[in-house]
Amino acid sequence: MYKNGIWATQLINSQLDDGSWGIFHSMGHDLKTITTEKALRRLEFLGFTEEDEVIKKAIHYLDKCLNNELTIPDRVEKRINWNNFSKLMLSTWRLRYSNPNPAALTIAFKYKEIIEKSFFGPSFNESIFQKEYFKHFGNEKYKNEKINLRNFYRVMIVSKVLDEDTSIKFVNYLLNSDHGIYYLYDRKINLLPLNFKSKEASRYLSAIELLSDFPYQSCHRILEFVVKWLEDQKIALNQFDMGPTVSDGFFFPLSDSWRKEEDRIRDCSYRINKLLQKIKY
Repeated sequence: MYKNGIWATQLINSQLDDGSWGIFHSMGHDLKTITTEKALRRLEFLGFTEEDEVIKKAIHYLDKCLNNELTIPDRVEKRINWNNFSKLMLSTWRLRYSNPNPAALTIAFKYKEIIEKSFFGPSFNESIFQKEYFKHFGNEKYKNEKINLRNFYRVMIVSKVLDEDTSIKFVNYLLNSDHGIYYLYDRKINLLPLNFKSKEASRYLSAIELLSDFPYQSCHRILEFVVKWLEDQKIALNQFDMGPTVSDGFFFPLSDSWRKEEDRIRDCSYRINKLLQKIKY
């Protein structure tokens, strides 16, 4: 219902001929500066899929970058292995779509092996994780680089490929981490936000939306406390209102304007009901 609105039109019109939006990397929750991954996230929220021309062009761009025919125009971050990180970002977004790029799949399955070995015991083993990461992606120049497993990209790239037992352990690990998921939500996820009508609650939902990508019912059961919390926020049958201050130009609004309260309620209800449909069992 949002694909013909002003926000979609702005993004479609600002897409470059190569299929990108210029700079690739930035996970900030606003659209003051549009980057390729911000545009892709926003378009997904607005209901666009790989059947839409704007996404087809973006997929073509991602494929060219992964196949080393193009290079993202971002500033190279010298303190990290930028080649590894850029390929991880590109692969993560490419795997949001069917008929995945082989190079992206290769990276995903390397992370699958790393993470499954790291969670083989009763809990996450940090030293095994760092060792396995270096074995698959290591570079002597970056041998002291500390890799963060709670990084949004590393979570998303394995959400569809991990085995069930590891997925359960991984979801629990993320829920109980003191610092949430890097780039999304920087607080403990198993503690609910105090104020439902807040940008914090919206960012919290973005972390839950990512965890809901793990396909196993056993993982969704772990999120039952979120379902109960959301059910308690209903203002009417299947209707939710996160209030006007939740608007950030990224997650909200989805409608052209929130001058009318019913438009805001429709947007909030659309997002939350979509999440509930994924995690209810």
